[in-house]
Amino acid sequence: MYLNRIDVMGHVGKDPEVREIKGGKRMAIFSIATTDYYKVAGEKKQDTQWHNIVCFGGQVDIVEKFIKKGMNILITGKMTYNTYEDNSGVKRTSAQIMVTNINFSFKQFNELTGSEQSESNKEEKTQPEIKKQRPNSKAGEPGKEQELPF
Repeated sequence: MYLNRIDVMGHVGKDPEVREIKGGKRMAIFSIATTDYYKVAGEKKQDTQWHNIVCFGGQVDIVEKFIKKGMNILITGKMTYNTYEDNSGVKRTSAQIMVTNINFSFKQFNELTGSEQSESNKEEKTQPEIKKQRPNSKAGEPGKEQELPF
């Protein structure tokens, strides 16, 4: 068995670009920056890597609607490579992450876009009410609560 999985968490470099491809399908392309910090001879250094991200299918709608430049997001996907010829006829290879899952914060989206959830979208989250039944009550007897033995 083989595994091709990559997780990348970083900041979106620019708003995603949505393109139409063969068969009327759409794809979204954007990049994520990750930065590593380290010291060399006591001097602080940083190394920023840019990762090309590609989405297809229903994820394109999500990316188009919610992913914005500057957002910190977590991408899970698989590493893919494309080989092509440039304008000079030189063979080149590009690497990209094909998304299988995207995680981000709506709070962060709202802060970046200046939008806020409407009252109809806000739901108060409450714990469900749990009723206790007494151990000596018969199942199905309404109104009889049980005391738990602990």
